[in-house]
Amino acid sequence: MVTIGFRAQKEWVSERPPAIFVGTLAPAIYIVSLFYGIGIGLLIAWILVVVKLLILYGFTANKAHQKYVVNRWRTSWVSRGAAGLVLFLLFAGLYILGVNVAGIKVITYPPAIQGVLFALSLITAGFIMIYDGFVQAVNKPITFWANGSLPIIFVSEAAFSGILFVDSLVPSLISNNLPYADITLTLLAYSLSLQLWTSNNNDVAGREAVRKLIKGELSGFFWAAVTLLLILPAILTNIAPYYTPIIYIDTALTLIGMYLMIYSIIRVGIYKPLIYPWSYPARV
Repeated sequence: MVTIGFRAQKEWVSERPPAIFVGTLAPAIYIVSLFYGIGIGLLIAWILVVVKLLILYGFTANKAHQKYVVNRWRTSWVSRGAAGLVLFLLFAGLYILGVNVAGIKVITYPPAIQGVLFALSLITAGFIMIYDGFVQAVNKPITFWANGSLPIIFVSEAAFSGILFVDSLVPSLISNNLPYADITLTLLAYSLSLQLWTSNNNDVAGREAVRKLIKGELSGFFWAAVTLLLILPAILTNIAPYYTPIIYIDTALTLIGMYLMIYSIIRVGIYKPLIYPWSYPARV
């Protein structure tokens, strides 16, 4: 049997988890706040998208990255992602000016203009919410990322976290949002299970990635993420879903778990080996 040395993906590995965390959570908060008309939630989401744009700007601090982003902007995932962020900031910023935020409303739009800004900000928010997951999923050399379940994981965990975040801002919404929270949490559990199963039954690189998550060097981060993002929220929301202090605890745990899940998935990215063994390692 040939011994294989797996090569980890190291490009922008430190900045990618916070970028994906902010880039998926912010639009989720915005979309939930948009439908309930929660001005402070819209503003927080807008600020978080600014943070995401600053993280992408940090990516271009490297001159090699900067040259690639500028010269190949039509095919650069950073350029396209940044364009989506800028459009969102424009449309959402204009919409927020016409919304009551902490008792302040800058401008009153005619209903037609407000409706257009509502739709455009919603569309761009949806784009940036799903974009990061698809960027990772089209990375074919990394088996664990090149999986149709990955965008669903990122979107469902962001949607669940966004719902809880808005509930913590306005606890009276808990009863309305509880069914949606249950749906997104269930979707997250199924998509994560499918991601692990398909990767483990794919090729040697996918199998090695699952091993790293389940019982390898990243298992601590992964199981902490599962506990904080899936298990504890499911327990807490069933014990006392309408008890306000619970939602604050639940939200904090979920946000930490969401970040750890993204961190684990990004750090487990390993390339397919150029030389395969005669027989694959046993499935995890």
